Amino acid sequence: MSRNEIKISIEGIGGFRKSPATVITLKKGISVITASNAVGKSSFVKALLLLCPGNTLNLEDILNEYETSGSVNLEDERHFYVQILKTPDDKVKIVSNKLMWDDRRAVNLGFCNPDSPLVQMIREGNRELFKRWLRDISGSSYYETAIKIVTNLLREKEVEKKESEQAIKVSELDDLEKDILDSKNEKNAIDLELSNAEKKVAKLGAADETIKYEKLKKELEKKVKDLNKSIDERNKKERELEKNAKKQEEIIKEKLSIQEEMNYLEKELEKKKKEEALINKQKNEINLKLYGEKSGISAQITALKTSSEKDQAAIDNLKAQKAGEAVIGECILLLTRRLDEAKEEIKKLEEQKALLEEEFKNYSSQLDEIKRINRELQAYQREILSLNKETTNLENKGPILKTAIKNLTDQITTINREISEIEKQMKRNIEIVQELTGMSEDLKNKIINLQKQSRDLDKKLQQLEKEKQQKLEVQDKFQDASHIVDELEKFLSYLEQRYHYIIYGVVAQLNHELSEIFNLMEYTNFSEIMIRNEPELDFQLTRKDGVNTKLSRLSSSEKLTLAIITMFVAKQAYAPDFPFFIIDEVMGAYDKTRFNRILKFIQNKVPYLIVTSMSPFEETKDEINVTYTLPS
Repeated sequence: MSRNEIKISIEGIGGFRKSPATVITLKKGISVITASNAVGKSSFVKALLLLCPGNTLNLEDILNEYETSGSVNLEDERHFYVQILKTPDDKVKIVSNKLMWDDRRAVNLGFCNPDSPLVQMIREGNRELFKRWLRDISGSSYYETAIKIVTNLLREKEVEKKESEQAIKVSELDDLEKDILDSKNEKNAIDLELSNAEKKVAKLGAADETIKYEKLKKELEKKVKDLNKSIDERNKKERELEKNAKKQEEIIKEKLSIQEEMNYLEKELEKKKKEEALINKQKNEINLKLYGEKSGISAQITALKTSSEKDQAAIDNLKAQKAGEAVIGECILLLTRRLDEAKEEIKKLEEQKALLEEEFKNYSSQLDEIKRINRELQAYQREILSLNKETTNLENKGPILKTAIKNLTDQITTINREISEIEKQMKRNIEIVQELTGMSEDLKNKIINLQKQSRDLDKKLQQLEKEKQQKLEVQDKFQDASHIVDELEKFLSYLEQRYHYIIYGVVAQLNHELSEIFNLMEYTNFSEIMIRNEPELDFQLTRKDGVNTKLSRLSSSEKLTLAIITMFVAKQAYAPDFPFFIIDEVMGAYDKTRFNRILKFIQNKVPYLIVTSMSPFEETKDEINVTYTLPS
């Protein structure tokens, strides 16, 4: 096959029947596909679309209604194809393919007809759709989506930061530290004053009562220590219980997330399972066709090769004989013909074998996908079991912690009762000492009041330390939120810079190419045609008399010319490896002369320019005709 042409074989697609196959030859430069209505122009374009990734074709509508399978094969130096098949439940699916191009933008940039999104946008003057088209072809839409996601996340973190900041302002940490220090100084002063008062009591006499008082004092100090220890232990248990509760909430959220993923995988698996029996059946059928003991292709090839070897040996023996040369010549001719036929048959069988092996491999890949989903489900199930085990451990620990907290609370109540009893004894003891020594009522009351103030300050310090710990936790949360907000703002700035860099680059490149092409075409209706940058992102059109005009004011011919050239420029810039540019002749219906100038300009800049055209009424035939010159 010439390197300057491509053959496209179409079976069972659109209006084309499966037998015989329709073969269309395209040559480099221009190929004009001419046919009457409902003969196959649209089916030919859909066949090319079927070879492109990212097409939105409905396979049920693509398959010929009288056929159960169809295919498109494209051959130049390589071979590309798509095979579709109707399943028993009247669904149509792709059973095997080898597509030509990886770039999904070829679908939107290589097919120029009245239904193309860009053509509709320009004809309707829809600025918003045109903006979306520019973002899609440039790839900036991915950055636009990322910007929305990061912006929403940034707002959430800013709210969290503001709430933390407000919580800190309720009682500033510095003020709390000062309050703690003042309370400690006040307690030290009271303890010193209490110590001095107790020394005075000791000096007053009443030795026995004084000794008893000292014992009660030590016992009271021990009880106060026990009380503080129990309070600290209870606080620790309460923090642990709160931590366990938060952990359980995190596990519940994680389990819900995993369950959602499992539900999705189970639906996928159920859908795949419905196809599994058919796939296995089709695999077995292909395996039988390939390796059947007698009728399999491999067995046929082996048999033909064995027969060919015998025929070749017979030919060699006959050539070695000298007698009866006429008879021997006829035998050699007969064997040689049979040997050539066997080689041709072997070639056909090997081609069938390659196709079947590729189809077998595709089915195997589908079965592997089912296994992969099963493995993922099993891994998620194991993770759920692990989380359930962790939840059970936390739930078991909860009652233990609550029991411990209750016991400590009871213990604190008991100690407080014992402290109260000791204080009563000490009060009575002081009264006895006062009576024995003549201690003044003021000194007795002073000691009692000082003891009470000392205990009150102990409680106040405990409360202040607890508040301090809470404020430190809020401060940490505020600092974490501040750091995340800073990082998100940096990332958002980067995304916005990348988005504008890409979209401005697209506009600049398209403007450069548009200006150059319209100048080369000597398109003098306008002095300037360009795309404006954001936020407008629409066409700026200046007529040759200097008057700016809107896209909606252009004539139908001007709009179609602008659409064709814009799509061609974008195709050359963003899908340069796509070898085709397909134009429906309807695009030039308003101005044939200008349309031919566009075709003449494009035909040397793209490997294959394809124009679909309707046959004149007087030449109506039920067949497709291909010519390789500009339409007259």
